Amino acid sequence: MPTSSSTTVASVDPSGSGVVSEVVAVELRSESSDLHTLGPDGRRVFGWNLLSGASSFLGQPVQVRLQGSVEYIDGSGPFDGFLRIVAEDGSELAFYVDGQATAGDPTELPARLDFIGATGRYAAMVAAGQFEGTREAAVGAPVVTRISLIVDTDGVAGSSSVAPVAPATSADSARASAEVTPE
Repeated sequence: MPTSSSTTVASVDPSGSGVVSEVVAVELRSESSDLHTLGPDGRRVFGWNLLSGASSFLGQPVQVRLQGSVEYIDGSGPFDGFLRIVAEDGSELAFYVDGQATAGDPTELPARLDFIGATGRYAAMVAAGQFEGTREAAVGAPVVTRISLIVDTDGVAGSSSVAPVAPATSADSARASAEVTPE
């Protein structure tokens, strides 16, 4: 399994509501991929990539796993997939990833994280947040990642809990401006 550096920062809601802000920093490295380059000029890349790295979540060691799909032209374009935070005992939080890559030096990879569900010791939690990644080379290179989450540790078990809503990303703005409503 790839090695990576990681840090985590958490802050607890002083109201005692069980809502915490958690930042998980991790370098994600490709384990496997099926990426393809198309066109006579090789400008278009599509496919999937499975990345992982070690970090911590709520003070406990975890593996962060990203199964991502891309469709880029000149290194920019939409990406989506699934992100899992997996504890040593197999408990996990799962998110849908919806982002927009912008080629540059480095390539910026912002995305929204929508909560799918959780298992094991995380089963009562709900969470949402942002994925911020940067990549110094082509698709498949390591991604330096900052995952900012709002976690309701009482979540589903809490009587008045509502799943946190992730803030909008530039991908949302790009998608909204591209949508056309027929008259």
